[in-house]
Amino acid sequence: MARHFMARASEAARLTPREFGEDAMAALQAYTWPGNVRQLRNVIDWLLIMAPGDAREPLRADMLPNEITAIAPTVVKWDKGSEIMTLPLRDAREVFEREYLIAKLPGLAATSRGPRPLLDGAVRPAPEVEILGCFRQ
Repeated sequence: MARHFMARASEAARLTPREFGEDAMAALQAYTWPGNVRQLRNVIDWLLIMAPGDAREPLRADMLPNEITAIAPTVVKWDKGSEIMTLPLRDAREVFEREYLIAKLPGLAATSRGPRPLLDGAVRPAPEVEILGCFRQ
């Protein structure tokens, strides 16, 4: 949707559309968007006009409005990049996946059905909680 709104806004303003860097796209996807699609469209319009740098330069997470970057998940602002490079691939992937899921949990909570009772009456946690090992009976 962000790319679609960027194309529409740039065409209407007769400006060169900006590309989104991976960190900017991750921050946009992680944001809860209380204003829904209209808020996303307004943010994209703002970025087209207000984002610093050359139009050929991809938009970065630090160019996004403060309302989005203030609550960006730790994965987007992650300062463990050099630390993770010292780990074997399997361990690095596990660290990243854990941090990513922790960052996504607030958004998942709105769509999760929560614990699920099994046929024998036992309670099984939602998959995202089980993956993180955060479930306690």
